[in-house]
Order: sequence, then structure tokens, then C-alpha cells
Amino acid sequence: MRHAGCTTVWFGVESGSEKILGEMNKKIKLNQTRFAFKTAHDLGLMAVASAVIGFPGKLKRQLGKP
Repeated sequence: MRHAGCTTVWFGVESGSEKILGEMNKKIKLNQTRFAFKTAHDLGLMAVASAVIGFPGKLKRQLGKP
């Protein structure tokens, strides 16, 4: 992708919390997300995360915490 001119990839991370990801019925684990970001970086791509803030059931004190 880098050789074709792609410089950035966006990932729909949704949440940095395994618990919230489970509640969202996402079938991905945080280690898979970390691997995707590392792979993109290793390939010379900038990786950007898209996350949901304020998913029902997430408390204010949880914001910014895995």
C-alpha cells in the first residue's frame, strides 16, 4: 500500500476497553488492534484510531482508561 502512495490507514478501534468492546459485540481483542497498529507503523504507514466516546454503560471515570 505504501508503494502505491497510501500514507495513512484508519482503524475503527471503537474502544480501548475489552469490557466495552464485549458489550458492543465487537469480535476483536485489544492485542489484535495493537498488532494492526504495529504492522502499519512497520510498513511506514501512519495509523489513526476512530473511537466511540460515551457508549451507553461507560462511566465518565472510565474515559481514557482501558
